[in-house]
Amino acid sequence: CSYNRLNGSHACDNDWLLNTVLKRDWGFKGFVMSDWGAVPSLSTALHGLDQQSGAELDPAVFFDKPLAEAAAKDAATKARLADMNRRVLYAIYANGVDQPAPKSAIDFKANGDVAEAAAKEGIVLLRNQAGALPLAVSAKRIAVIGGYADTGVLSGGGSSQVQGQGGPALALPLGGEGMFAGFISQQYHRSSPLKAMKARAPGTTFAYRDGRYIADAVAAAKQADVAIVFATQWAAEGIDAGDLNLPNGQDALIAAVAEANPHTIVVLETGGPVVMPWLDKTAAVIEAWYPGARGGEAIAAVLYGDTNPSGRLPVTFPASVAQLPIPELPGQGTIDPDFQGRPKGGEALSLDYSNEGSDVGYRWYARKGLKPLFAFGYGLSYTSFEHSGLSVTSGKAITASFTLRNSGARAGADVAQLYLIAANGKAQLRLAAFEKVSLAAGESKQIGVTIDPRLLADWKDGSWSIPAGAYSFAIGDDAEHLGPAVTVKMAARNWRDSPLP
Repeated sequence: CSYNRLNGSHACDNDWLLNTVLKRDWGFKGFVMSDWGAVPSLSTALHGLDQQSGAELDPAVFFDKPLAEAAAKDAATKARLADMNRRVLYAIYANGVDQPAPKSAIDFKANGDVAEAAAKEGIVLLRNQAGALPLAVSAKRIAVIGGYADTGVLSGGGSSQVQGQGGPALALPLGGEGMFAGFISQQYHRSSPLKAMKARAPGTTFAYRDGRYIADAVAAAKQADVAIVFATQWAAEGIDAGDLNLPNGQDALIAAVAEANPHTIVVLETGGPVVMPWLDKTAAVIEAWYPGARGGEAIAAVLYGDTNPSGRLPVTFPASVAQLPIPELPGQGTIDPDFQGRPKGGEALSLDYSNEGSDVGYRWYARKGLKPLFAFGYGLSYTSFEHSGLSVTSGKAITASFTLRNSGARAGADVAQLYLIAANGKAQLRLAAFEKVSLAAGESKQIGVTIDPRLLADWKDGSWSIPAGAYSFAIGDDAEHLGPAVTVKMAARNWRDSPLP
């Protein structure tokens, strides 16, 4: 069951779950439980829901006394209750959770190393003018500004949020009233980028400014060889960003610092795309996302070149909100601040997605011929790569091969991206396959990928369909910058919901 926070509607499709998952021999060892605030009535039990979770946000707790009373009066409900209990108990014993988990000491270093490696892989270098990065350890004076960089790195909020040993380094409560007001806060992991940078460059003088006062930040930037601005945009489950600008005047801060010092580097800690009205004034920009428990160390490693950036954008960064399929959101600011996702006063809100249809994300920009700020799949490196010799074969499996070469002077990793660019003469854009490959300087490697046929097909009348004809592919650095096309003829295919044919 899901709850639509925009229009207040509920959707329970547990009949589909029962028919397509629980009744098939797919090794299913679980039961169906609801999302928070998703259960509108007791009737969901008869439609396949086994457990009501997060009942604090539902209109009532339906699966205790109301369910027991209904089962005592109705044979069908009684049988369903027995089935619910059987599924829950089966899941407990089949997955071994009836036995207490063995306790052992937590290896914080080993787990931290994994977190740091993941953060390094995900950081995206968006801009690097005149070799501004990597930083030289010989730089004499660096001004570090904003983002609580002297304290830690931003953590996104929500049900999946966890903190390391000692808890958050900083927690800024959102305030307000209601059941969630007391524990929703903007938290920072105990991993300071400033501390990590000082460890890498002990001969450099670092001056930190918190960025609250632009004049103070500008003064520090003017006295430094390099200025690094850390900019943050916090978001959480159920709390959306109001627009694509950085909050709290950070766009103005970056613009002023970049005006004062042309060697300004911006480190973004955001959960998604932001617009960058200051971009052309900066020397370099990296997107660090919410980099986790070792994010400070990962950011410092990329800034100083100990790690060659190899992350690529998983989303498109638009040039402005005007490029979005729905530039203005109806009901903005009317969602209940008590974090229950329901519109104030119960007014109905709706969004019409028919404009974009299935062409979401990068496919929307391609269809409309829009040039985004940064395309899906975009990411720079401290080295360079070349792709050549693309060939595509269509048989029982659809495969592609090409040569990838590190044409730069240092080791690094590239994410080679294969796109479908046309089908039977009709232009379209679909990411068909990708491969991340690490290469030494000057090294070449033959890469082979298998294309999931569903990425080339359309879903119609209950089945996947690939019409016979000519299909064109290209290797891209991202969704916008594509190499020469290679065309292959494919036979028609049609199959229903199933694993790969």
